[in-house]
Amino acid sequence: MPTRLKDMRAGIKDIDEADRVFAEIARAEIALAKARAQAESKIATIKKNLESECEPVERELAGNRASLSLYIETHPEQFEKPRKRKTSWGHYGLQKASRVEIFDPVAAIEYSIKHVLGCTKTVLDLPAARKLVKDGQEIAGCELCEGDIAHYTVAKSLLDEAGKD
Repeated sequence: MPTRLKDMRAGIKDIDEADRVFAEIARAEIALAKARAQAESKIATIKKNLESECEPVERELAGNRASLSLYIETHPEQFEKPRKRKTSWGHYGLQKASRVEIFDPVAAIEYSIKHVLGCTKTVLDLPAARKLVKDGQEIAGCELCEGDIAHYTVAKSLLDEAGKD
């Protein structure tokens, strides 16, 4: 790829010296391209090895996540008080979660237009609608869905320590 030179290299006196400087530039560009290609190759190899190394762990992790989630969901009585079980590894249990589901966007948009929620064209301002529904306002086409979700948190100190190895 050609590179423009702003400096006309006033120090070059003749065509032979210009050829020599150009040769130095070419050698440097080639060395950089080679170094970058070698680095990319090493990175690709590392990524490939990482994928094959992580794949069985990720499979086991997915199975364990599903098992823990199923246990939490089928034994909610174990997580009434306290709602989280603390261990030396972190904690797991139930936590409150809610979301506003827009099941009828047309009705929600009509309400938005009538009550100036901040509708642009015919697109509902979802954050405004969600906030109003969460604050107890009834909006046609929207409802507050509440319940519990299973979750876990691995202790940050353990994750930080693993990163040092």
